[in-house]
Amino acid sequence: MQEATNEDKKKRGGRKRGRTGSSSGSDSRILSVFELRQQFSWNPEVMERLPGELCVKIFHLFDHQTLATALQVCRKWRKLGSDNALWSSLFKERWGEDSASFYAPQDSKTWKDVYIAQDRCDRYGLGLKIIREGVDYYLIHQGEIQRYLGSCRHQTSWDSGPLLQDKLEQQRLEISDKMLFFIGDLEAACADARHVRM
Repeated sequence: MQEATNEDKKKRGGRKRGRTGSSSGSDSRILSVFELRQQFSWNPEVMERLPGELCVKIFHLFDHQTLATALQVCRKWRKLGSDNALWSSLFKERWGEDSASFYAPQDSKTWKDVYIAQDRCDRYGLGLKIIREGVDYYLIHQGEIQRYLGSCRHQTSWDSGPLLQDKLEQQRLEISDKMLFFIGDLEAACADARHVRM
C-alpha cells in the first residue's frame, strides 16, 4: 500500500489532491505537460532517428538564425540543413527573386555560401574590411572571406598565470602583425596600380 501512494505522488509530481480527492483541471493539465516532458526528454538518438524528409520540412519553417543553430545538433541535421533548395528559399525570402537570380551560385558554390556572403555584405558592407567573428579575425571583401588572420582567445580567469598571459599576448601580437603586413602589401599593390594607370 505504501508503494502505491509513493508511485501516485511521483505521477502527480508531489502535488497534494484537494479535499474531495480529485485534482483540479489546471493541475491535470500541469501533470500532463509534466508527463509529456518526462516522456519526450532530450535524447540525441531520437533526433537522429527522425526521417530526413520530416527534418527538411521542419527546417523550411526556420529563419536563418534558427537554422544555423539547428545545424549544430548532429551530423545528420548539418547535412540535411545544407540543402540547396532550403537556402535558396531563405535567400529569396530575405532578398527577393531578382537578387536571387543575380547572385545565383556559380561553380562549386552552394546557396548556403551565397546566403552567408550576402549576409556579411549586409552587416559589414562591400569594401575590404577586417572583421571579427567570434574569436577569429578575417579579411573580407564583398562578403567573401579572403584571408584568415588569426584567433584571439580571451583569458578565462585572472589567476591563470604568467605563462598563459604571455601566450595570449603573443597570439594578439601575431594577429596585429598579420594585419599590418597585409595593409602594407595592400598599400604597395595600390601604389603599383597607380603607376600602371599613368
